[in-house]
Amino acid sequence: MAEHILSANEKFAEAVGYDYGPASSTVQAAMLNGFARSLRVACGGRSYETQVAYVVDEMTPETRAVFLCVAGMIGVSE
Repeated sequence: MAEHILSANEKFAEAVGYDYGPASSTVQAAMLNGFARSLRVACGGRSYETQVAYVVDEMTPETRAVFLCVAGMIGVSE
């Protein structure tokens, strides 16, 4: 029987994310764009800050450092 996509996502999420490290910046941005768009859709178009807070709670210190760097770059360029 084929594995359900949700359980496959849960099982392989970190490995798939890791595969984006050596990808081009265009591919990395597309992955983040898709994640951000789907997060907004998953929250029904309503405020997604609560879900983001839950995600942040699950992040490692290394992941938080990367996203702080991304956020800093966004703040500088906007």
